[in-house]
Amino acid sequence: MENKQIPQAIDLERVVLGGLLYDSNAYAKIAEIFTVDLFYTEQHQLIAETIIELHNFSNPVDLLTVSSSIIKKGKTKVAPPYYISELCSQSASTSNIEYHTRILMQMSLKRSLIDISNECNTSAFDLTEDIFETIDLFEKKVNVITSRIISEKINNVGELYIDSVKQTQAIKTAKNGIIGVPSGFTDLDKKTSGWQKTDLIILAARPGMGKTAFALNVARNAAVDYNKAGVIFSLEMGKLQLMARLKASETGLHLEKFLRTGLTEFEESQSHTQCHKLVNSPIYIDDEGGLSVFKLRNKARKLKREKGIEWIIIDYIQLMTEGGKFKGNREAEVSSISRQLKSLAKELDIPIICLSQLSRECEKRPDKIPQLSDLRDSGAIEQDTDMVMFIYRPEYYGLMEDLEGQSTQGKAMVIIAKHRNGGLCKVQLSFLGHNTKFYDENLQERNDFKSLPNGLAEWEQNM
Repeated sequence: MENKQIPQAIDLERVVLGGLLYDSNAYAKIAEIFTVDLFYTEQHQLIAETIIELHNFSNPVDLLTVSSSIIKKGKTKVAPPYYISELCSQSASTSNIEYHTRILMQMSLKRSLIDISNECNTSAFDLTEDIFETIDLFEKKVNVITSRIISEKINNVGELYIDSVKQTQAIKTAKNGIIGVPSGFTDLDKKTSGWQKTDLIILAARPGMGKTAFALNVARNAAVDYNKAGVIFSLEMGKLQLMARLKASETGLHLEKFLRTGLTEFEESQSHTQCHKLVNSPIYIDDEGGLSVFKLRNKARKLKREKGIEWIIIDYIQLMTEGGKFKGNREAEVSSISRQLKSLAKELDIPIICLSQLSRECEKRPDKIPQLSDLRDSGAIEQDTDMVMFIYRPEYYGLMEDLEGQSTQGKAMVIIAKHRNGGLCKVQLSFLGHNTKFYDENLQERNDFKSLPNGLAEWEQNM
């Protein structure tokens, strides 16, 4: 490395800066990518910084204004007026200024990558450093570099209009109006048209309301009934616990049988039959504890590439870490995580459903109904998300009748408290606690499920 030259293009730096001083309209061509970091020498960095400052305050940029600003800063030793004058005289055309600036951008990115590599190299040799923190830090800094590369095309309204027409036509022809990933709950899908691509959805509730159960039901319905592949990142429960819940929900048997008491030979045989579709469904489960958003992103990218996942469920956001040594309080860290999850949803073009805890404030109200302000460690969660849903079961709090005197036993409500692309609403569901099953309210009894086999009545007699 000692014999290698740091990537740079000093002559091109002079040409670009001279062009900006020569032609006041040239800046608009490169404003999107023009930064101080493009330049290698200190004097060129100072001149670039001054040009940016003048443009930010809508001041003219030329030989006199730049020289005057540098004189006011007292930095003429770094960039004397005669040198600025020489730059201006070197450029007679700015026709290739964008091309030249992109070459400088490549040089800048290479220098940044070298700096990061050297830092990680030093950290890797330090036996006191945590290797996973080193990897997280490296990935974070590389992501900062890649974010500087502008690759997305900016469309005009004509192009977008055509895409919008196609989307409208797709909605018209979609089965039951569902254009996203179906939840499997009729009324909820009518309100949302399914979970939409790029959306970050928060599913929040107090402990015991059934957040995980609802999320598993949603995952099962999407994968088994609609063949939509997806992954569950469980930071709280182990994968075998989740599997027990999925089997209990699928078979109708009590969850305790799968976790503690065991199944009879007959129940075991029936369970294998009942779970056939579930076993062959494209659901993936990761139960790594203390998962950082960086690790999750890498795993999600790999699953998207190799398995074609169409949804992600995270249980739950307060158990995630930002990765590395985050400088800030817990609320700031959770806010950073939510922003990165929203960015990941856009990158992978899939919905991400993230479970969240609620504070105890809702339990201080007579009706116990949650509100957006109850989001725990909320920070930017409400701001970043496209949809916020609450699960509310009044029966859990001993509220056995609603305001109209109707029984709340076995009833659950999904409250959409924020919906960026739709209206707010409440969807009534039914809930079977013994096997953690949510289902549409019009399905009154367990043996009314169309998905269950004809032999269920015989099975129940043997339970």
